[in-house]
Amino acid sequence: MIQIISEASVGMEFLEIGKIVNTHGIRGDVKIDPWCDGLEVLFGLESLYVQTEHEYRAYELVKAEPYKQFALVHFGGIDDADTAEKLKNKIVYVTRDQLSIDEDRVLIADIIGLSVVDAVSGETYGVLTDVSDGAAQQLYVIKRPDGSVAYMPAIREFIDHIELGSQIFVTPPEGLFDAL
Repeated sequence: MIQIISEASVGMEFLEIGKIVNTHGIRGDVKIDPWCDGLEVLFGLESLYVQTEHEYRAYELVKAEPYKQFALVHFGGIDDADTAEKLKNKIVYVTRDQLSIDEDRVLIADIIGLSVVDAVSGETYGVLTDVSDGAAQQLYVIKRPDGSVAYMPAIREFIDHIELGSQIFVTPPEGLFDAL
């Protein structure tokens, strides 16, 4: 089943959760590269959304299972490879109310734009502009006041605490911000 939801009229907040990278087989399955903590996030959902020009389309999740580092997904109403091919390279979304977030976790969407501040000295290092995937862990991309960019591993050891809507308090590795 495919449901069309107008972005403007509903007021839902849509969060990126992955990208459809390819089709799989002849029955309309797609491979999704998940942008969340794990594939399990996708498996408990009833639907995913795909954005078209001015609206989001809800696609019922009929099947979702692991396939290498991807999620292999079958949407209701997508029953052949040609139809599935039209979804290739599309971003998939969920609504905030579809997610269950542990108390000690935050959504990347909620911390982008926050000031990054030293937990001890109170010095502002810059503003978090992105969270990127590094080789070993995620990296905070911090735009410095002088316009330069710093990268800090997004690990608990360096993150003191986060005040949503305000600031991220960090204890960065020695010399990280000195070298800039």
